[in-house]
Amino acid sequence: MKRPPFKTPIFVADTTYLVGANHELICNTESATREELAEIVRRVNLVSAIHALLDGTEWNSDTTSAIAELFTDNGYTIKEPS
Repeated sequence: MKRPPFKTPIFVADTTYLVGANHELICNTESATREELAEIVRRVNLVSAIHALLDGTEWNSDTTSAIAELFTDNGYTIKEPS
């Protein structure tokens, strides 16, 4: 399955607040560390990439594999069934 083009779903509205594409507050940047902000951006981008895979497509086993690959590419470990 072809992966969707990377989209950045967040933007900085000003220097104080990090807001999402739907104008929801993600965090107050004055109290967040640089590492915390990077983690927020990484997670939001992961969700956006999964949404792009699912949106407007028929899902199949390739879809599941592509989502699993996105997770592992972003540092998550997916355990085999026991």
